[in-house]
Amino acid sequence: MARNSDPVDVDAVADELYALPREKFTAARDAHARDARAAGAAKAADAIGRLRKPTMAAWLANLLSREHPDEVRGLVHLGESLREAHREVAGDTLRQLSQQRHELVHALVQQAKALGHAHGHRVSDAVADELRAIITAALADPEAARALAAGRLTSAHDVPADTEWTWPATTEQPSAPRAKAPRRTATTTAEERRTARAERLRRDLAEARRDAEQADAERERAEQALADANRRADQADEAVRELRERLDAAERDAIDSRRQVRTARREYDTADHRARAAARRVHDLEKELD
Repeated sequence: MARNSDPVDVDAVADELYALPREKFTAARDAHARDARAAGAAKAADAIGRLRKPTMAAWLANLLSREHPDEVRGLVHLGESLREAHREVAGDTLRQLSQQRHELVHALVQQAKALGHAHGHRVSDAVADELRAIITAALADPEAARALAAGRLTSAHDVPADTEWTWPATTEQPSAPRAKAPRRTATTTAEERRTARAERLRRDLAEARRDAEQADAERERAEQALADANRRADQADEAVRELRERLDAAERDAIDSRRQVRTARREYDTADHRARAAARRVHDLEKELD
C-alpha cells in the first residue's frame, strides 16, 4: 500500500486492522477513518475507509501468517523449489516436492482451522476450500505468496487467478536428451485442462458458498434488526395510545371542571344577589325602626 503525505500511517493502520479479530474489523476501521478525517488527513481517511473486511478464509490465512510465520516462509520456499522443478521437469524431484506440497497444504489448512476454533469460529467446508485455494495459489505464484505473507488478504480474489499447477503428463524421469535438443517443457493435456477447469469451478463454488453464508448472516442480522424495530414501534404505539387515553381523560376532566365552574358561578351570583337583597332589607328595617 502506497504511503501518502497525510499525517496518518495508513500501512500501520492496515496492519493493526488485519490483525484484529474479524468481528471487530469494521468498527475499528470506521473509527480510524473518522479519526484520520478529524485530523485533516482526508486521503488517509479515504484509504482506510476502502479497506475491506476479510472473509473468514482470508482472516484465517492472515492469522496463520502472523502466528506461524516460519511455516508460511517454508511454504514460500517450497513454492520456489516446485516452480524450479516444474521448469526443469525433474521427475524424481518433482514427485518428492509434489508430495510435500500436498502434505504442507493439508497441514496448513488444518493449522488454520485449529486457529479459527481457538478464536471461537466454526470453519465450514466452504471456508476450508477457500483457504486451501489461497495456500495453493501461494505455492504456485510468487505474487500470491507475497500477498499471503503480508497478512492483509481480504479474500481469495486477492491472490492471482489461474495459478493452478499444470503438471507434466508423466512424472517419470525423462530419458537423456538428444544432442542440442531444447529443454523439455511441460505440456497442457486435455486431462490437465479439465483438471484446471474443475479446480476453478471448485474455487468458484467455494466463493459462492462463502457469499451465500455471508448473505445468510446478513439476512439474519437484518431480520433481527427488523424484529427489534417492530418491537420498538409497537412499544411506541402503546405509549402513544396510553398518552392519548390520558389526554382524552384530561380533556374530559377539563370539560367537567369548566361546567362545574359555570354552575358554581351561577350559584354564587344567585347567593350574592340574595345576600345583597337581605342586607338591604335589614338596612331598611333598621332605618325604619330608628
